[in-house]
Amino acid sequence: MTKINLNKYAMEQRIAGKLLREIGEEMGVGVERARQRVAWGFRHAEKYERDKNATTMGDLFISERLKNVIKGIPANKDQWISIDLKGHVDIHDNKPNGIVKETIAGAAFIVFVLALLVVMLAW
Repeated sequence: MTKINLNKYAMEQRIAGKLLREIGEEMGVGVERARQRVAWGFRHAEKYERDKNATTMGDLFISERLKNVIKGIPANKDQWISIDLKGHVDIHDNKPNGIVKETIAGAAFIVFVLALLVVMLAW
């Protein structure tokens, strides 16, 4: 679970009447950490509801920096925007098929690491 989901879950459990000790035991954390999760959950309660009912990008529960980057991209309504983990932004006319490239790159990385491991062990 993401920390956002954990905070939301802790908040819902507290609303349901559970004690912080019970929430902490269920989540595998102490009372203080459970209290922090509940507090963060209540701080972001309105964002959870807005995120659930999101119809525009501005409604999503993402960082302001990423929102500003996406808003500044000159893309038309029928175009796709892709952002990779390095932060590179591309605009596509068709839905990008990135899973094939990512799978090949991942497999190549694993082969490289295994080859490096074999060389190190053989040394």
